Formats: sequence, C-alpha cells, structure tokens
Amino acid sequence: MPATPLVSVVIPAYNAAFYLDEAIRSVVCQRFRDLEVVVIDDGSTDETKNVVARYASDPRVQYEYQDNRGLSSARNAGILKSRGKYIALLDADDVWLSGKLERQVAVLESEPGVDVVYCQFQCIDAAGTPFPQDCSWVLKRTQPTLYEELMYRNVVAGSGSSVLLRASCFRDVGLFDENLPASEDQDMWRRLALRHKFYFLQDEVLVCIRVHAASMQANLERVTLGRMRHLAKMREDTPPAFRHHLPHVAHNAYLELARAHYESRRFLRTLFFLAKIARLGPGHSIGLLRELRLLLWHRWQRHHPRAEVEK
Repeated sequence: MPATPLVSVVIPAYNAAFYLDEAIRSVVCQRFRDLEVVVIDDGSTDETKNVVARYASDPRVQYEYQDNRGLSSARNAGILKSRGKYIALLDADDVWLSGKLERQVAVLESEPGVDVVYCQFQCIDAAGTPFPQDCSWVLKRTQPTLYEELMYRNVVAGSGSSVLLRASCFRDVGLFDENLPASEDQDMWRRLALRHKFYFLQDEVLVCIRVHAASMQANLERVTLGRMRHLAKMREDTPPAFRHHLPHVAHNAYLELARAHYESRRFLRTLFFLAKIARLGPGHSIGLLRELRLLLWHRWQRHHPRAEVEK
C-alpha cells in the first residue's frame, strides 16, 4: 500500500452485498491508480464482509465494521480513517466510469483555487441498464451564488458519488451531520459553498447513479425527516446576508413534501404541509388555493379516468 495515497475513496455499505462488488471494482479499475479504498460496513447482516474479502489480495482495499449508525456516520468513519490528500465518496450501489478520478484529480492539481470537483452522471436501474431519458444536470442558475442555490435544492450533480474534494475541506467545515437521515449531502455542499470553490465537469458522464426500490430516496418518511431537520438547521446557521431566502426556502420545501405525500395517498400529511405554507404569511398563501385545486383535480381524475377520455 502507498505510504500516503493521493486519493482516499470512502464507500459506506449497509446490506450492500448485491451491488458492492461492482462499486469496488469500478474504483480499483480506475485509470488513476494512486488510491486507497475504505469500505465502512455499517452493521450489515448480509454478505457485505465476504464481498470485500474478494479484494484481500489488493492492499489498497480496507474494510472496517461498525454497529449500524446510518449513512452519515459510516461516511464520517471512512473520512476519519482516510489518509489521502483528496477524498472521494461512492455509495455502495453506484458505479464510476474508468476516467472519473483521473479527470477530477487533474482539476484539483492544476487549479489550486478549486476545492470541490463534481461531474456529470447518468441513472441506471437495479440491473445496471441506463434509463432511456436524459439525466443531464446542467441546471439554469436561479440564484446569485452556489450557496443560495443549495439553500433551495441540491444542485451538485450526482451528489455524493460524483464528488472529489480536498481532505482539508472537512477540517474546515466539519463532517456530515449525523442528525440528518436525508439531505445530508445538500447540507454538506451548502456549508462548503460558503467558503470553497466548486468546479463542475459537465462535458462527460463519469458516474452511474443506481435508482432502485431499496435506495434511500425511495423512503418518503426518511426524506421528510431529513428535509425538515435541514430546514431547521438552515434557520440556525444561515448567514445574515442570506436569511431573506428562508421563508421562500420553507415554502418550496413544504410544497414539495405536500406533493410527495399526496402522490403516496397520505392526504393528512399533505394537508399538514399545505397548512405550514399558509402559516408563512399572506404572501405565501396566494397560490395555496390554486395548489389545493390542482391536487383535488388530479385526485378526481384518478377516480374518473374515463371522464377525461370522453372529453
């Protein structure tokens, strides 16, 4: 093993045996070779440990077990164990293309003012088949700064699995917030964007993000709790210059959650979030009746599908 690898790759894994081999293989087969792989087994009860054992002959691959404490805890454990100048994150069900690290390292080595590099991605299904639709992530900027964009939405393409950053960033802003069961990526990038420069490699797909039934984003309750806690955190730590965004950020978050719960037929929760919009004040209530009409109309269409056809 290199005394000090240039890049440390942190892979948190929880019952990830089905996909983990492909994830690790996509790292050790990178064209860039000066790396270590730190797999943190977050209390798995499946064959995760045995999958990592297949790489016992590669001294770059390390394995560490911990009791189940969640994604952020596993990431943090891997970051603390890492020795590289740069740290990359890879979810255990995602896959890198072979030139991913090579291109990102080149940016950080040649651009001393850049601290975080992320890249274009594509979505794949459980079997690894790319989705037919375009998953490009070149979003139109709606706010003056990246920090302000990240108050509203996660605009870092590919999020955790696409990012390579200087290890010193974590010493500056701290580790992932283990109190957030979701939105932890957005929270980290938001904190980093306040003082660090990001660079987007958008000309080439370098990461495959797997979307499947067991993925964390499929858990609505987890996503809801993460969004609400992140919103509460922003109310505490947003600098004065950006605090005027907070009511609008809350409005957007509540509206997205209302729609998500409505789609899951959780109508009381839908009304709960719509009521929270109403409590933001008259300026945020203007469109509330329109939103309610749309939701009720969509529900009526579901129960009367022929009526639309007959028109």
